[in-house]
Amino acid sequence: MEKENNAPSKSWINNGVILGAVLVAVNVLMYIIVDLEKISLMGFMAIGILFGFLPLIIGLIIIIRNYRKELGGFMSLKQGMLYGTYVTFVAAVIVAIYSLAFNNFIEPDYVKKTQEAIMEKTYQFMESSGVPQQAIDEQIEKMEKGMQKEVESAKLLGPLKSILWTTIFGFVISLILAAILKKERPMFEDTGVTE
Repeated sequence: MEKENNAPSKSWINNGVILGAVLVAVNVLMYIIVDLEKISLMGFMAIGILFGFLPLIIGLIIIIRNYRKELGGFMSLKQGMLYGTYVTFVAAVIVAIYSLAFNNFIEPDYVKKTQEAIMEKTYQFMESSGVPQQAIDEQIEKMEKGMQKEVESAKLLGPLKSILWTTIFGFVISLILAAILKKERPMFEDTGVTE
């Protein structure tokens, strides 16, 4: 009986680099087309999902399906989960490197501008919803304190922490996809010979 090879092939590095490059391109696209002044509070959330989670999920679907084909049409849960997690880790490192460059050299004030736009939209939303001014002021004060931490974190700690969180997210998505796409090799293969 042939021993099952649970170690993913080295193609996970290539696929991670490709997925990372796609995620960076999506981030650049978002930076180019999103106007912080004109977007609504709900728009910020939709953009987070559209530009953050969906490209990673779609990329993992394609990559894990292709990996199963690479394995001859058979893939265990463990193989798919590990492969997707490894790919996500490589992609997360590439995106973190881009984020460090972007937040420190390309557009150092972008995170601050984004946080200020979110605060402004939150203020407008709360005011239009009839929230008392004291509650609005308290919320804005909390947000200002959080904004300062977020701006400082974006320079180094945020991108590094994103590697961990993106990899965990990729692990969960890979686990789900591997459970759906797994196809175990039959114990006894049909050779077409009958007795």
